[in-house]
Amino acid sequence: MSTLPTINFNVAGVTFEGRDKFIATMKGTEPVALAAQPQNQFDPEAVGVLVNWDTENPFQVGFVPKPLNKVILCLFQNGIRFSEKITSCGLYSGKPYVSIEITILKK
Repeated sequence: MSTLPTINFNVAGVTFEGRDKFIATMKGTEPVALAAQPQNQFDPEAVGVLVNWDTENPFQVGFVPKPLNKVILCLFQNGIRFSEKITSCGLYSGKPYVSIEITILKK
């Protein structure tokens, strides 16, 4: 499998639903995955960012930001897969942040 360029972004929505408390405890080594959320009541094109997705207690830290979510969703729908990793996370001036790098894997 060959790879295409990487995409880096800051996760959106990290201050809602108690996510800030969880993010404050993250080490940045947690497994991360993207998940399409067509049932999302606010945006049927939403793509969630999940950490610890391979455990019994996955946690959604937020979303792929707009308009990048539409690009990611289109790639998902066309069978393109990704390799995801956290590049940094924590609190900056008391505000939570999570930065992600995804590598698009060619079929």
